[in-house]
Amino acid sequence: MTQIFYPDLTMTAAVGGASGRDSAYFDAFANGSAQWYHMPQRTFHGQYRQHVVEEIRFLALATTSADTPHTKQLDKLWPVKKVTLRPLNELNAKHAGKVSDSTELYYLFELGKPLTLPQPITHVPHRPIRNTMRLTTLSRLEQAKEFCDIESVYQNALAPAKKL
Repeated sequence: MTQIFYPDLTMTAAVGGASGRDSAYFDAFANGSAQWYHMPQRTFHGQYRQHVVEEIRFLALATTSADTPHTKQLDKLWPVKKVTLRPLNELNAKHAGKVSDSTELYYLFELGKPLTLPQPITHVPHRPIRNTMRLTTLSRLEQAKEFCDIESVYQNALAPAKKL
């Protein structure tokens, strides 16, 4: 039996950088045709506990803002169909925008058709990706105008601090 605290759990995150990636990868996020999003397992586990990845129902993925190119914005909400954990070298250019020979483990999110947010959420930081990651809900996301306004949920799902 699995307990789910938020049936509309939404994670915000940024689409990766352009370095070495095919422009078609970014075009797919811009025009709403993207079918995949990937994230390093270590990045996710740096923020959240393992069980949370299976509870995420939506991804709000930040892309570079047309108005303010030094920041990103959230304007689409992607339903999550399925999440798998795979080595990066098993992901193709459609999955990741480029191919790699790395065996590092990545979460691969299969995406449904996106919904458009009523208003874009602006001022999402560019880097690092951890600064763009938040767990929230659909209603909380709809109330935000800027990224700093997004109310987080699920504080008990935060990853424990690492011991030095």
